Amino acid sequence: MTPAIGAVAFTPAVPVVTHTVPVTHVTTVAPPMPMLGEGPGQAVCPTCQTTVVTEVVRTPGLMAWLIVAGIAIFGFLPCAFIPLCVDSCKDVNHHCPCCHRLIYSHKKM
Repeated sequence: MTPAIGAVAFTPAVPVVTHTVPVTHVTTVAPPMPMLGEGPGQAVCPTCQTTVVTEVVRTPGLMAWLIVAGIAIFGFLPCAFIPLCVDSCKDVNHHCPCCHRLIYSHKKM
């Protein structure tokens, strides 16, 4: 049978199949940084993931230099650089003894 003139041919609809894919979110949680202060402390190195007792390196920071400037302003220039030699005026940097990366820096100011 031939379709009539002006008639529209019928084509069946093709079913559309959709698939849902479950999405997985991965959250990485860093371990909390321990309270490291003046002396060596136990910590987990974020670089090598090793539990270590940190190596401490003291460096003159902002507080030491402000004390130097204050002493120099008052005219005691021979004594002005003493705070650069006093450990309690310096910042403390905690390093990993395995990979020698900086773990934490304790700033005085």
